[in-house]
Amino acid sequence: LSGEYVSIVQNWTRLPINDTAEALSQLVGHYNVPSKGKYYLEIIGLLCNDLSWDGEYKHVCLEDPSYMKLTDDWAHIYVDSLGANENTLDRDVVIGHWKMSNKVVSMPLQTRYQPEGCRGNKDERVMAANEANHNILLCFVGLSHAREMAAAVNLWLQKWNTSNINAVSVDAQFPRLVNRQFIQSKIIGRKCTRTVIAAGQWSVGRTPPGSKYAGLPPTQFPQYRDEIHNMIVDLQASDANGIFLRSIHYNSLGDVKLTCPPQDWRHPAVIDQLNMIIKNLTQSMGVQFIDTSQIIGPMWDTAGDFCHYRNDDVSSSEALYMLGRLIQKESVL
Repeated sequence: LSGEYVSIVQNWTRLPINDTAEALSQLVGHYNVPSKGKYYLEIIGLLCNDLSWDGEYKHVCLEDPSYMKLTDDWAHIYVDSLGANENTLDRDVVIGHWKMSNKVVSMPLQTRYQPEGCRGNKDERVMAANEANHNILLCFVGLSHAREMAAAVNLWLQKWNTSNINAVSVDAQFPRLVNRQFIQSKIIGRKCTRTVIAAGQWSVGRTPPGSKYAGLPPTQFPQYRDEIHNMIVDLQASDANGIFLRSIHYNSLGDVKLTCPPQDWRHPAVIDQLNMIIKNLTQSMGVQFIDTSQIIGPMWDTAGDFCHYRNDDVSSSEALYMLGRLIQKESVL
């Protein structure tokens, strides 16, 4: 949805049209915007069929982006009433909304995608983390997305001239690598005050050619659930404190996701399954979960390199929200 604000339609449910038409049903989605008015609506069909929990999705192709749009270019709705914030029912705080700039003429926002063969040079910038002695050390476990988040968090801390808090990234490509040895040496040994773990990009992404993981198939959902479960068990058996799991970022429809068969599986249908696994396990096992999907979701196709949220409003907003969850106001000096 795009109008005065940008939102995403989610939490889809299938309802029968009537009692006599058992084969017919309608999909009902939910959205949340803070103001009334005209909103342009775009619905795209990424897949013809739902992904099954224990099915092999390695060779499941996304639809051709030239034909995946189900709505007219100028399709729109009028929001004439505002209800409860449905997106915050499963959250303990309200995150906010993306607002269109006053400089932007009101027109539909179309989903970005990268046609096959159009990949350019990527910015492989890696921010070197300063691991000097700080009172509060925020550790972000993952790989490139964790590095970008640590960099974005540090930009806020520098802006505030904060001297007692620092953010660093800690490399772990897969949840299974966050084991007891890793926890002891990389989290406890590093004296992390708060640790945010989000390992999932490599689990379902294309592993870089030349790496020792090159050619690995995507992690199936039951195996990913087992890896997250075992990781939480090891974390809870350790002396590590201040542990959080974070939702996995959506990726834009880059070229390697649109090949058939795909070479990369980080599209919304798969990422939604990973995040549901994380959410369910954190709830059942008593681990804190930071869900940033209300920030990432409406802007899911904006990443400059079709993968990373870097030096933009999305990464800045997510980092600010992350700091609000991780530190108390009185901790900032």
